[in-house]
Amino acid sequence: MNTNRCQRKNGAEQCRLNETHAYTNVVTPCRFFGEPLTLPAEAGEEAMTAAGSKPEFYCPANMTEHLASVLRGEYDVPGYTPTDGATVLDLGANLGAFVVWLITKHPDLRLNVICFEPHPSNASYLRENISRFLGVGFKASVTIHEEAVYTRGDLTLYEGVHNCGENSLWHGEEQSCRTVTVHGRSPADLPACSFLKIDTEGAEMAILLGYPHMDGVKAVALEFHSSRDRQAIKALLNPAGFTLVGEDMPISPERGTQKWLRTGAKEAA
Repeated sequence: MNTNRCQRKNGAEQCRLNETHAYTNVVTPCRFFGEPLTLPAEAGEEAMTAAGSKPEFYCPANMTEHLASVLRGEYDVPGYTPTDGATVLDLGANLGAFVVWLITKHPDLRLNVICFEPHPSNASYLRENISRFLGVGFKASVTIHEEAVYTRGDLTLYEGVHNCGENSLWHGEEQSCRTVTVHGRSPADLPACSFLKIDTEGAEMAILLGYPHMDGVKAVALEFHSSRDRQAIKALLNPAGFTLVGEDMPISPERGTQKWLRTGAKEAA
């Protein structure tokens, strides 16, 4: 495992990294590169076959394992199917795997998907991947905002030690000392949605507390980044009319995914 520590010395923050630092996604904004990732065979097969094309999803090699699981439906909420015209918020859109999974799973729905991804390089991948899939005839509308959802104004984003999925507004064991300044948006300024997906490397609880349209949300899929947040999210969503329909902690109780369904929301958007 790569080591990463920031220390204060002579009033300045210094970073100690070993020589095999694995973060490979530091590129000039709008420059595109990466490795193709094959979609699961069943993903949007009919629509893409009819269009005569099956696009490849591009990402850095050190993200393929994680994004493959997202493309296989890591954020699928059991019992929930959006209806035509549903609005979906993707907070922490990363390179676009969730959106591609969503629009290929529901190729005939005119979904309104709104993505937020603050890191310029990630946003470049996101735009490229989304354009590849929308270009073969999927009916969804996708809007991309290069912003972090937490609070208004300029924010410091720490880049990940191992990959671009670890970028965070907080400096922890998985974050390096390399930073970028990104624009922030308050969750209070987000539009209403039916399906709320959140993977923001630690800002999930703040977003849930600050989002003013939870009454209209039918399904929530999120990643939590501490056991404390895991329990706090349960304490917040259970009394709000949601049922936990899926929870996965493959490595540690400190990190995992939760899927929540509003009572009575099956097959509804």
